[in-house]
Amino acid sequence: MKKRIVSLLAGVMVVTMIAGCGGSAASSASAASSAGESVTGSASVGQSAAEEVSSEAASASSAEEEEKEKDYLDIADIAWNVDEGIVDGERYVLLSIENNSPYALAGFEITFSEKDSVTDEEKEKYYAEVTELLELTEDDVKQLKEMPIGASVETDMLVLPGEKAENINLHYYTGYYYLKNIEHFGYVEPDIATISYVKDEKIYTEYYDFHSDKYSKETETETAVYWSQTPLGELIPKPDSPIIKEDGRDDEDCFMFEAFGFSMDKFNEYISQCKELGFTVDSDEYEGFYSADNEAGYNIYATYDEKSRSLGVILDAPEEPEEETETAEASEAAEETEEAAGNEADTETETAASSEVSAEVKEFVDSYEAFMTEYVDFMKRFNDAEDSAAMLDEYTDFANRYTEFLTEASDYETDDELTTADYEYLLDAENRINKKLLEIYE
Repeated sequence: MKKRIVSLLAGVMVVTMIAGCGGSAASSASAASSAGESVTGSASVGQSAAEEVSSEAASASSAEEEEKEKDYLDIADIAWNVDEGIVDGERYVLLSIENNSPYALAGFEITFSEKDSVTDEEKEKYYAEVTELLELTEDDVKQLKEMPIGASVETDMLVLPGEKAENINLHYYTGYYYLKNIEHFGYVEPDIATISYVKDEKIYTEYYDFHSDKYSKETETETAVYWSQTPLGELIPKPDSPIIKEDGRDDEDCFMFEAFGFSMDKFNEYISQCKELGFTVDSDEYEGFYSADNEAGYNIYATYDEKSRSLGVILDAPEEPEEETETAEASEAAEETEEAAGNEADTETETAASSEVSAEVKEFVDSYEAFMTEYVDFMKRFNDAEDSAAMLDEYTDFANRYTEFLTEASDYETDDELTTADYEYLLDAENRINKKLLEIYE
């Protein structure tokens, strides 16, 4: 249950709280040369040790032979740049990357730590500006001053060899707020890079320390292309993607996956393939979303995430007909002893309950849907306001309340707690929320 509810929150609220700030628009402005205006990565950042390699050692083997000997993806093969840019009319600090390695990138992240050269005067200026920008309380500022200045950027976008990914937002520290002031970025320097890449049909994850110029690698790998071995996997087309991940559940009743490297056109092509396979009953469709049953009652629920350029799919099996269930239960009860019959009665009660939405799930989903309705109304006012800065307190309140929803969702342990009725209730609510979110852009 935790994964599905968290998926509902993450797939809706997080995206909309940062609406208009995605990672696929035009390229950011060209790199500036002055300190604090941009940082460029590849061989020019954190590569001093590599530059000291003697020409004799470099000529000992060809580049191809060196690549075979390396047990890691070289950070120098990822040309990255941080600079100021405009997205949807707003100014942000953005990352762009170019994959010059022979491997497909499955994820890229950099954390930035405070420079040793930052003065106390610069820190006070930073805290004052961040306090005003983020509408922080005195307690927030006090906690902030106890931490070194920091920033981070992360993307799970698939970037093939020779391709670029642009307009990826940086955040203050590791929080919700986008970094918008390029001067603030001047107070930090690259600390650790986390790189995930595909090699030999597996996803490897490694870390690069910019300070020590050293690499380390996770011992565990992940299958790059996952697909269900249950009958559900035969009902829908397997996406043509270098990366397909299980996304929470894969059993006889439900199969959830996420496939990367998608565009909106490719998403629409996949939906057309699903329609050809019979998923056209009681259909609901709009840009980036499709839901429908087939004649046997199997339901597909598909969404497109532009930020990660990914396709997300949930395929649910139909519920077992109640008549068949009741007949089987009655037959079993007739053959059992009085004690076993008592146990059967308990089982029947549980079965009946499983066909209904649990009170706990309904209360949580209803409260979240009401919250999202309130949020959409707020965003409409926010977009129309002449002085939106005056509404930042209210905006921050929404972010805090969203965090509370995530905390509540984390109390659930497993997906097994969800009945089929619970899943259907979740999906219906998510569908309504998605439609309502479109009102923000109207």
